[in-house]
Amino acid sequence: MKNSLLIILLSFFFSTSCKKENSDSQSSGGTSQTIIPLAQGNIWNYRRISFPQQDTSFFSIWISGDTIVGSENWFKQYSGQDSSNYIFTKNKQDGFHYYHQNVGTDDLVYKYPAVVGDNYVASYYIDSITVQNIDTNITVPAGQFSCYEYHINEMGFYIYLSYFSPGTGKIKTISYTNGTVSNVSELISYHLE
Repeated sequence: MKNSLLIILLSFFFSTSCKKENSDSQSSGGTSQTIIPLAQGNIWNYRRISFPQQDTSFFSIWISGDTIVGSENWFKQYSGQDSSNYIFTKNKQDGFHYYHQNVGTDDLVYKYPAVVGDNYVASYYIDSITVQNIDTNITVPAGQFSCYEYHINEMGFYIYLSYFSPGTGKIKTISYTNGTVSNVSELISYHLE
């Protein structure tokens, strides 16, 4: 009896102590139905290391609420440290979209679901986006995630490798300028409603 009780207590201890608050996207509001979960109160915190000087800075992305644009409901997504820096975002059937207010366009930015090799053009400043992988394991301070890998070519000068975990959001981005790594941003913590 004592051994059975000890086994039950140890099993409970290990099952509860190893689970991270935001590692289970289902319990924290995200689902694998979307590449980036959009709900008021969602926040992602990042560390950015800039090269070659290796300066470190921190920034956040958060969802403040939603609004109607045209006849559709869009979410207001803020980024950086400035609450006036926002874009309208929306998950649609083909993936994650931005609405560019200054030109009135709705662009697919992160196709989801997707297959390796999918290539498409998004917005007036990005030449092309290619889905490089759909099951890349990425480890960052916030944990380990299975990610989609997007290769973004902006005007042939800027290249971004962006990693997104379905139901969680952006995990990591490696930015290249003229073929050289210019910065790396990694998820350090997040909260999903």
